[in-house]
Amino acid sequence: NFKLEGGTLIRTSPNSVNDISRVQVSVYPNPAQEYIEVRGVSNFQYTIIGIDGKRFIEGQSNGVIDISSLPKGAYIIKGLSKDAEFINRIIKK
Repeated sequence: NFKLEGGTLIRTSPNSVNDISRVQVSVYPNPAQEYIEVRGVSNFQYTIIGIDGKRFIEGQSNGVIDISSLPKGAYIIKGLSKDAEFINRIIKK
């Protein structure tokens, strides 16, 4: 099951179909310089991908992700937790 919320595509796990309206993921600040914060999901794995498909950063987080090493530009962040999967566009300035 997928849901689009505020520019974020969210897939809820089969166990949380009844809770689909409660899943809200936000990524800010956007644009960002040093870090981004992901709210609405905890203990997730993530990948930050350039618009050309190149993987730049992968890791696990509880919310704050350091993006200071990224060159300026547009990226996609994909995240996966036990309850949800999200995809969001971010801008590094």
